[in-house]
Amino acid sequence: MKFNSKYKTVLLVSSFTAGVLVVLTQFAFAGYYEQLTPDEQALIRKGGQVVRTQDVDGDPWPQYTVYQKVNATPFETAAVFADFDRHQEFFPGIVSSKVTESQPGGRLTLKYHLKKLGQTDETLVSEWVHRADSGYRVDWRLLSSHLAEKSDGFAAFESMGNAGESTLVVYSNLVVPNSSIPSFLLGIFKKKVEGEVKDSVSALLGRVRSVKADSNSSADPTRAKLLTQEEEQLTKLTQ
Repeated sequence: MKFNSKYKTVLLVSSFTAGVLVVLTQFAFAGYYEQLTPDEQALIRKGGQVVRTQDVDGDPWPQYTVYQKVNATPFETAAVFADFDRHQEFFPGIVSSKVTESQPGGRLTLKYHLKKLGQTDETLVSEWVHRADSGYRVDWRLLSSHLAEKSDGFAAFESMGNAGESTLVVYSNLVVPNSSIPSFLLGIFKKKVEGEVKDSVSALLGRVRSVKADSNSSADPTRAKLLTQEEEQLTKLTQ
């Protein structure tokens, strides 16, 4: 998915040594929120969900992107998302999830068991957790699946101001079905994919609110410490 950017050139004169001028060029990339229309921005501020579709050259299905605000910091929100071993606890359609390989720089391999079209699909996904402008981002790429040839996308967590206490969640995914799926099931599969993108964002926001509330008031010590543990894990992944 292509994003527009704007830039400005800042000329800075420095006197590190006499008569030496240093010219620096600074690029300021537009955030996800600024890419939305005024009506979409108004809907986001009210807590609504914005859904966009974009056709991708060479792929039969569009890329779905969902935007929604949550009252949590980008750090908190990304930490909950990056707790991959607990994805089955709140994301729809996930039977199990497990990190099978971890490499430096926040690069992971995950094994998912997904419930789709009445069957369980074992899926391997490559994920990259990293810092981004005004927040965090997780990129993923499908490695293997019985039902899909491609499932590539990202989740971004961008500060919306308010002293960093609000986050714009951007969840985008492009799925291309496997050729083995019968043609009469493709329409059902496509609707399911679109619905799961929307439902995944709603589920993530609900999980963030729940984990934050538990960290402040839960009588269960394990639940009370969960957000802190997830934040520590995110810190290690993005070091």
